[in-house]
Amino acid sequence: MQASSSSAVGLVLRSSKVQNTYNDNITIIRKFVHKHNSQQTSVNRSQQSTVINHQSIEINKQINEPTYQFSTSPQLDPNSSVCLSRLASSRLLSTGSHRHNNQTMTSISQIAKHLLRPFILTVICFLIFNFSAALHKLKLTIQGIAYLIFCKDKSWPKQSDPKIFFQNIKDQNSNVVKKTIIFVRHGESTWNDTFNKGHRSLGIFVLGFLPGLIKACIYEFYLVLAGKIDSWFYDSPLSLLGLEQVQSLASFMKQSPNRLFTKNRDPAEKLILEILRKDPSAPDSILVSSSLRRAISTMAASFQDRLLKNPNESIVVLPCLQEISRNPDTLSITPPKTNVTPSWIEAAYPDVDFKAIFATQVDMNLHFGNKPIDTNGYKRMKEFCTFAFNSIDEEFIIVGGHSIWFRSFFKEFLPRDSNHVSKKKKVVNCGAVSFSLCKIYDDNGGTDRFMVDEDSIRVVYGGFQ
Repeated sequence: MQASSSSAVGLVLRSSKVQNTYNDNITIIRKFVHKHNSQQTSVNRSQQSTVINHQSIEINKQINEPTYQFSTSPQLDPNSSVCLSRLASSRLLSTGSHRHNNQTMTSISQIAKHLLRPFILTVICFLIFNFSAALHKLKLTIQGIAYLIFCKDKSWPKQSDPKIFFQNIKDQNSNVVKKTIIFVRHGESTWNDTFNKGHRSLGIFVLGFLPGLIKACIYEFYLVLAGKIDSWFYDSPLSLLGLEQVQSLASFMKQSPNRLFTKNRDPAEKLILEILRKDPSAPDSILVSSSLRRAISTMAASFQDRLLKNPNESIVVLPCLQEISRNPDTLSITPPKTNVTPSWIEAAYPDVDFKAIFATQVDMNLHFGNKPIDTNGYKRMKEFCTFAFNSIDEEFIIVGGHSIWFRSFFKEFLPRDSNHVSKKKKVVNCGAVSFSLCKIYDDNGGTDRFMVDEDSIRVVYGGFQ
């Protein structure tokens, strides 16, 4: 072993760098060699050389030092003191790095432990200070879970084909009564922004879903601590894009009907626009809305000019228009007979004074709370039809509502053999569609029957998708 070490040292002395390494680490080498020899007495020398040779190569790569080769001599013996010195130095560096990482992790853990308790105490203090709002949100959360588990809002018995009750619908002398309904779908909501692809491509939606969900949860947590009757998920409000869509519909209705519709267009479309604007020459109409905030906000912003010109007019909130679904965004966050509160997005929106409209021109007298858990969509659609004919004097009813409710309405009240697009696709965000709703009394059944006149369906703005 000593002869081998002397030969290696002779080669090392030819390089000044190797000489310095030898002088600095001679003590470490001797200790390491002694320990190495005592542990390897039972191991074959050739196997030992191969293992140490691999270790020395890895050390050369890690410390980024060149491997010295000489044309007149073979490579350094892996059992030489130089190789063993490099191995010892590498192990010392590795041990130090490992200890440093452990110390860093320990420090982070200690910081987290110190911050956790103050954070929990702060959250508890905020919840106690805003107890009523927190209790309302807890109640809504429990109700939302119950709806997810037990609600069958989309399930109801198959109904008779309405066509069999309206054989003489075109006969002026028949007992059929008609009213014109204009469906206006709400703009995009925060729930749509988080969970629906919408206008985005599938790739962009998938990539942005998780960051968007995290953002939504952070907002929800902040709103709970701040004690606001607000939510990203429950009764989801209009998103920023939804407000832009609403403003586009409002801009459309500001245009002059005479300028917008040429002689070649259906005169009924011009009449519908005049009704939406509530022009002096237009017949009377009424604004009604679902009890969900995004629908009320869409009606308030879209018809802002109409409401400003007619300060005594109000948007009548009808709970029967509440969306057909078990999702939490279809649960109203507004307590019964309480004024709607603008969302944090709407409060910062400069173009519409939502607070003033909600306080003075939204009628909440018929808002008795959320839809019952044992109800279904058909019951509410039938209730709306009855209310439209029995409780509303105006012939034209402008309805602010939701896509699934509208599509389900067309499915149920259009003839079964109809293939109209409204039965398969949704009205676009802020789209407007008008049609005639017919009513006749069924003597045999002892009840009113309703049907949508397919020929009367007209796209006023937007359309279906």
